[in-house]
Amino acid sequence: MKELAEVLLAFLEVLKNDAGQAREPIYKFFIALALLAVFALTLALGIGLLLAALWLGLRQVMPAYFAALITGALSLALAGVLLWAGKANLRK
Repeated sequence: MKELAEVLLAFLEVLKNDAGQAREPIYKFFIALALLAVFALTLALGIGLLLAALWLGLRQVMPAYFAALITGALSLALAGVLLWAGKANLRK
């Protein structure tokens, strides 16, 4: 815990010393980080709503347990594709 406090104090000291030079890149970094967080939450919400719509649509034409089975299988397949794409992206 002491080491973490020392690292944070050193980081704040560096920021204070180089604030004039480093202000713009730091702002850009935090804006990009905030946009990435909003993108991730929006993507998760969109995928969740698509899966909910699929389940509600399938539930009207088949039993609820079968609709849940199809929706769950599709969500696992989607997670697998996203994992594969992420791993492929890391290898490059």
